[in-house]
Amino acid sequence: MSFQDKLNAANKELSMSKMSKYSYNSPICFLLNAIGFNARPLHYNTFLSNFIILSVWFSSAWGGDIVVYSME
Repeated sequence: MSFQDKLNAANKELSMSKMSKYSYNSPICFLLNAIGFNARPLHYNTFLSNFIILSVWFSSAWGGDIVVYSME
């Protein structure tokens, strides 16, 4: 079973749980899959993996804001 088949099955399972589409197919996972990484939905990752992904995402957004607003 290829990664895309597994991803489609996971998304189907999560969509049947009546969750919002953006909750189970978050922008982070969507962007990572769009640029070629094999990113599983966050619900199927380990805690450590989710912590690392989300801390990098948050710190880059927070740091970008600080840089932009400090230039004013």
